[in-house]
Amino acid sequence: MLIGFTACPPAGDSTKPIPIVDTGSLDNPVEVPYGTLETWLSETATNGINYIKVTEVPKTNLSGTYNPDSLGVAIKKSNKKIFLSFILEDGEALTELSDSSFKSVSNLVGIKLPESLTTIGNSAFKECCRLEQVDLSACSELTTIGVVAFSECNSLEQIDLSNCTNLTTIKEYAFSSSGLKTVNLPKTVTSIEYGIFSQCQNLTGIDVDSNNLNYSSEDGVLFDKSKTQLICYPIDKTESEYTIPNTVETIAKGAFKFCSNLETINTSADSNLITIEKYALSECSNLEQVDLSNCTNLTTIKEYGFYRSGLKAVNLPKTVTSIGDYVFLDCQNLTNIDVDNDNPNYSSKDGVLFNGQKTKLVFYPVGKPEAEYTIPNTVQTIGEWAFVLSKKLTKVNFPNSLTSIEKSAFAGSKNAVIKLPASITSIGEAAFVLENHEVGIVYCKKVLVPNNTIKQLVIDSYYPDDPEMLIIY
Repeated sequence: MLIGFTACPPAGDSTKPIPIVDTGSLDNPVEVPYGTLETWLSETATNGINYIKVTEVPKTNLSGTYNPDSLGVAIKKSNKKIFLSFILEDGEALTELSDSSFKSVSNLVGIKLPESLTTIGNSAFKECCRLEQVDLSACSELTTIGVVAFSECNSLEQIDLSNCTNLTTIKEYAFSSSGLKTVNLPKTVTSIEYGIFSQCQNLTGIDVDSNNLNYSSEDGVLFDKSKTQLICYPIDKTESEYTIPNTVETIAKGAFKFCSNLETINTSADSNLITIEKYALSECSNLEQVDLSNCTNLTTIKEYGFYRSGLKAVNLPKTVTSIGDYVFLDCQNLTNIDVDNDNPNYSSKDGVLFNGQKTKLVFYPVGKPEAEYTIPNTVQTIGEWAFVLSKKLTKVNFPNSLTSIEKSAFAGSKNAVIKLPASITSIGEAAFVLENHEVGIVYCKKVLVPNNTIKQLVIDSYYPDDPEMLIIY
């Protein structure tokens, strides 16, 4: 149900608030010719919800809110609550609602779209922050919902797609950051692009028509039809623990992103999981445990897989062959990475991740409590971002086997004193520097070098040539 604006009482009379009066109704809207719309909005529209059907609308005036003569701009300028339906001039059928048609029209609270509509354009209703109801009951010809079409519509709690019996395509981020709580997808949908429910903080369930040949749902979670790909786990599902079905081979990009209610993810004894895609379990702030021990087919964990999650420990099976960049970046609670001893590609020692031969240090868990760490004497290379944000470290001891420090290896390790050995031959860009919008510029506390040659390598990596920070020992 739509609720009117709260109005302020007249000055000096706090006991008599202004009554909220609606105009028209959902079933009987007031017809307003487009040519008189602005006058009607300024002189007749009330302080409640104005249910209006705008007639004789020129098609060019649905071209987007960047057009000052558009229908969207006329409504927005009125600052009155509007529930809208409309008819084009000369009875023309509207098939495509243009990009940005009603973008940022913050006083649009509802809209009824015409039966001839086949496409809702990109950003069509983006940032319509008070939009509560979208009536698609007549839209049996609708085939496509565009990129970010309803993104940031944070009052939109429900959208009924059941009558959209020709809907095939929902494009990227279509409902992202909206207020959706539940959504039903019809049997005709063939293409769901990335992030359509990204950051829908109130979403508890996704229901797919059982006759859909391409997608399915189970317990409110979205899968492909065969349940080999887990596509989206609703952010606001209340359960703290979830077991991934044994049919799943891929956890899709961003599938669990921002699922802060989850604390534990389990896999079944006969798990078929092969791939964890980018951002799949990222920013799950309370996710402390992911059991991968049963994943005897797991080969690939892609970039940012567990980024900024609450992981405390993780175990990697012997089958893993590829770990992407930044997989454990900014996991502040991570203290231990354990790799199966039979894995030929990766290994671990004291909770630190290495390649199989321990010639490359891949990642040091930032939650490890120790202030000092000694790198094993087999290590020749410190990988990109290996010690990123290791704020607890104050001292790192390097072996004479070390020759290379890659890009951003110690970025953000602001308390670390780095004493480099004479064996160093290359230092990557920003190896001891972190710069971003959140923290500004952060340098390692000190870098000690054995000679001028290595000193120059450090300077070339954007570390300051400051005698109190960069010191020859």
